[in-house]
Amino acid sequence: MLSPALFHIFIEDLGQELIEVMDMNIDDVLLYAYGVLILCRSFHQLTKVIQFVDSWSKRNGMKLNKSKSAVGPLAPRNARTVPYLSKERNSTRQKIVWKIIVKNMLKIPIKTEYKT
Repeated sequence: MLSPALFHIFIEDLGQELIEVMDMNIDDVLLYAYGVLILCRSFHQLTKVIQFVDSWSKRNGMKLNKSKSAVGPLAPRNARTVPYLSKERNSTRQKIVWKIIVKNMLKIPIKTEYKT
């Protein structure tokens, strides 16, 4: 299909700017087909990156669809705390689950699961 290839050509500029302007590590910016995954290491970096991507989209005649985007907190398996989440014990299985305590980040929903 030609559409993913054209999207990638168009969006590649975003990846370059994130690396050069936002001082992101090249390994933390992943562009594939219709998707963009940006790994941020701090709350401050996440805020700046969201604002930058929103601004870049407007400058390039696009609109960042925040309802189809997501912030997904990541942490090691043995983490005692995870940003935006709280640890709770599931009463039926006595399994520990993470519950979302902050609904969104700059109007982008925070999710523990993301399906395409």
